[in-house]
Amino acid sequence: MSDVAGLLEPLLSLVDGRNDKPYPNKQGECVSRDVLDKYRRLYRYKESPETMAIINAKHQAMEVLDLFFNFSFNEQLEQFVKNFKTTYSKAHHVVGGNPELGALLYESYDIYKNSSTNNVAMKLLRELIQSNDFFQAYPLKDVLMDLSHYEYEKMVVKSMTLLDRKFSARDNLFKRAVQAQVDTNVFFKENFKLKIFLMLLYVLSL
Repeated sequence: MSDVAGLLEPLLSLVDGRNDKPYPNKQGECVSRDVLDKYRRLYRYKESPETMAIINAKHQAMEVLDLFFNFSFNEQLEQFVKNFKTTYSKAHHVVGGNPELGALLYESYDIYKNSSTNNVAMKLLRELIQSNDFFQAYPLKDVLMDLSHYEYEKMVVKSMTLLDRKFSARDNLFKRAVQAQVDTNVFFKENFKLKIFLMLLYVLSL
């Protein structure tokens, strides 16, 4: 995670339009506070030949952010499936095995009568998502919303795409986990229990 943070900080600094300065900026020239404020409030959003270079750099940086989203999502999905496999294995293949989330494997599980198991499941979900959320320390929503105000179509489209990925990540995680079916060698019975397991976790996360 420290390596990821080291890459993200300069990347997000570049993406964040609130750091923009009037361009070009002569070496050693000091921009007055009034000029800088007006530029950041109004002119940085405008389409112009002078801002094209920084716009292209920001768009490329957002493409890299997209890769970070992919990496984070894949890490969460892998951990999610690993947790299910561990729970399933302990419940069915270990003598005397009684995993904390074992009850979620059964269709008869009642979320309204098992508050202790619900709490364990929610704790697991929070830890799983937070441990692989590289952006939680950054105001990513504010940065992307700001980028959507630029008068460049590609900036609007990309910033909105990343916002959608951020806020639909949990739903996509559950859907992909079901679609993955753990792997191609899983028996039907285990697939069925996976769907029950995921469905109950999803309901608890709402």
